[in-house]
Amino acid sequence: MTSNLTVAIAINDVWKKYGRVQALAGLTLEVPKGSLVGLVGPNGAGKTTLVKILLGVTSYDSGQVTVLGLAPRTQGMQIRGQTAIVHQRSGVDAFLSVWDNVQIYIRLRGLEVAASETKARELLRDFGLEKVLQQPMIMLSGGESRKVQIVRALLLDPPLLVMDEPTASVDPESRRTLWSKVRQLTSKGTTVLWTTHDLHEMAAVGDWAFVLKGGQLVRGDTPRNLARLVGGDVIEIRGRFSDELRANITEIPAARLIRHSSTELVFESNSPEAALPRVVAVLHDCEATISAISIRSVTFEEAYVRLVGGK
Repeated sequence: MTSNLTVAIAINDVWKKYGRVQALAGLTLEVPKGSLVGLVGPNGAGKTTLVKILLGVTSYDSGQVTVLGLAPRTQGMQIRGQTAIVHQRSGVDAFLSVWDNVQIYIRLRGLEVAASETKARELLRDFGLEKVLQQPMIMLSGGESRKVQIVRALLLDPPLLVMDEPTASVDPESRRTLWSKVRQLTSKGTTVLWTTHDLHEMAAVGDWAFVLKGGQLVRGDTPRNLARLVGGDVIEIRGRFSDELRANITEIPAARLIRHSSTELVFESNSPEAALPRVVAVLHDCEATISAISIRSVTFEEAYVRLVGGK
C-alpha cells in the first residue's frame, strides 16, 4: 500500500455478499489524493456497493477500508461530514424552489451563510440556472435538477467529492463548466470519485479509471494506458464489401477482424504497417471497392469493452 499521505481511499481484499449475490469479491484498489477517478463497469459490477461502503452506509463482510484516513465501519459519520455527494437520484425537495433548496443545504451542512449564498449565486449563474431560482424543483427538467445538486455539492470545497453519473441529462456547456470546477477542486487536493457510463467523457477528463466486473478489479490505470495495454492499433477500411468476403479476411496474419459490415471493415493489429498490405491484397483479390483507409489507436471505450468481455 502507498503512503497514507498520498492515498485518499484504500481498499484491501474487501468482500461483500447480499444473500447469494457476491457484490464484492476480494476488491483491492487505491485512489490517489487529489485525483479525478472514474469507477466503470457493467451493471452489477459492484460500483454502487463500493460507494456505499466508502461512505459508511453499508458494511462489508471482510477486508480493510480507509477513507481520508478514517474507517467507514466506525467513522462513517465523520467521512460523510467531509464528503460532498451528487446522487443519481434527486436529493432535493421537489415542492420547494431552487433557491430554498440551496439555502436549506447551506444550513444543514453548517456553512457560513452569507459567503455561501454569494458563492451559490455565482455557481447557479455559471450553470445557467439564474432564471429559475424561484421555480419549484418539480418544474425543472432532469438536467436542471441535476445541476442544482451539482451546485450544492460544489459549495463545500470538500476533501472528497463523490458523483454518481453527474452529467446525465446535463447540456454540453454545463458539462464543461462542471469539469472546470472539479479541476479547480483537485488542484487544491480534493479527491473526486465518480461512477459513469460515459466512457468518452472519462477518457477525456479522468486521471485514473478503475474497471470493475463481478465485484473485482479488472484493471486500474490512466484511461490512455488502459487503451495501450489492452490491444494494438485499429485499421479501419471503408468501401463496399460482400458478405462472402468475410471468409477470406478472418485468417489474415497480424490482423484480427473485430467488425464487419457491407461498408466497413475494422481490424485490430499489433503491427498495422505489416498487416495493412496483406489486408489490401486480399480485398483486391476479392474485387472489393476501397474508398478510405485509416490507422488509429484503440480508444478507451474499445479497451473497456474488451476488458469486461464484450464483443
